Amino acid sequence: MRRSWSRFRFSWRISSTIRKRNKSTEELKKHGDRNKNEIIEENKKVLKESHQDLTEKISKALNSTVQLVFQESFEQKVFDETGYTLQQIKIFAKQASKQSESYLDIGNSYFLLNDFELAVTNFTAGIENSPTELLWQFHLNRAIALDFIESDYKIEDLKNLNSKVYYNYHQIFEKSKYDKSIEDFSKAIELNPSYPTYFGRGKIYKKLKHYPEAIEDFSKAIELNEKFADAYQNRGIIYCELGLLAEDKFNNRKRLLYFERSSSDFDRSIELEPKNPIFRTNRAKFYNIQESTTVLSKKVIKPLKSIAIYPQRIQN
Repeated sequence: MRRSWSRFRFSWRISSTIRKRNKSTEELKKHGDRNKNEIIEENKKVLKESHQDLTEKISKALNSTVQLVFQESFEQKVFDETGYTLQQIKIFAKQASKQSESYLDIGNSYFLLNDFELAVTNFTAGIENSPTELLWQFHLNRAIALDFIESDYKIEDLKNLNSKVYYNYHQIFEKSKYDKSIEDFSKAIELNPSYPTYFGRGKIYKKLKHYPEAIEDFSKAIELNEKFADAYQNRGIIYCELGLLAEDKFNNRKRLLYFERSSSDFDRSIELEPKNPIFRTNRAKFYNIQESTTVLSKKVIKPLKSIAIYPQRIQN
């Protein structure tokens, strides 16, 4: 009898354990399915929204995304600015390229789909057919598209810190290639002197190593928007480069002045965007350069020039 009772208790414990485990598995599966279903429903909602007539919000999101491409942590800033992920923005872009009648929407869509030639065509048509108050938008976006063509960029490059977009500081750029882009940025500034337009032209000047002009444009962008972290970051990179160029031992005071300004700009950019990993990486590399160049010899300074302190596209 005891043996039978023991067997019964043992069998009951096993059955109970199995039931609990099965219940937990079912709950976990149900929970997982719920999360999966939530994602599916969210994507359905995005697709449904994109198949409807383009709303003003979506049109603005497309335009904002194009104008954010020069800034670091691009994808995160797109989400912060628009409320949509880059993947969702591309869904809107595909639909807008088919159904929108707006040159701006169509141009922005082709841009985000990496068809920069068609983007330029539509922005140009917008310049020729749109009212004066919208012209600066077309000039600004066409300037960005022209830069992507000449620099051989793709939207996907903006996500990869190891891509040529971020580490092409050694590349030699021909000014003649960027004349049209600079012309469009300048026209956009003439029509609407806003901080994105000054910043965009500053990035072109930075790529061409026209540092005085780049500093002037970044400073103007900061003047118009004191919390524009990317402008501080880019100006800080230029000051660091100018410090490295001051190789003569008699220019030590000048080098220290440039490094002081660079440090101040890096600190300010991180103060404004403390979670931006690229900003922190650049500052760390700057500290390394600053420490290494205390020995004023070409043997020390020359190798330092090979350090990639531009996980910014040397222009982007």
